[in-house]
Amino acid sequence: MATWTWIIIGIAAAAIGLIALYTMGALGRRKVERRRAEAHVLRQEADERTRRAEEREAVAGRISEEAHEEREQARKLEQRAGKLDPSKARVEPADEAEVNETPPRRAVLR
Repeated sequence: MATWTWIIIGIAAAAIGLIALYTMGALGRRKVERRRAEAHVLRQEADERTRRAEEREAVAGRISEEAHEEREQARKLEQRAGKLDPSKARVEPADEAEVNETPPRRAVLR
């Protein structure tokens, strides 16, 4: 083959190689942009879920405080009722274990 044929083949190969590199780079950039967009959406969703969880925790905290205050009011009313009528006063166990304690079973003889 003539020298000029080899030069044209070399230029054509170089052009094809440059086009391939450019295409690969463009595809890579698109892939990176797609991943960035997906990551952005995931971050937004995570932020939204975090915000909702914090709101729920705040509501739960308020409800817990209200329940504690209600329990305290009930305890005060029970004490007041006990002062008015001691015969019906409730006896509060000193230990939670006493509340959960079951009476011993007795054997029944027949």
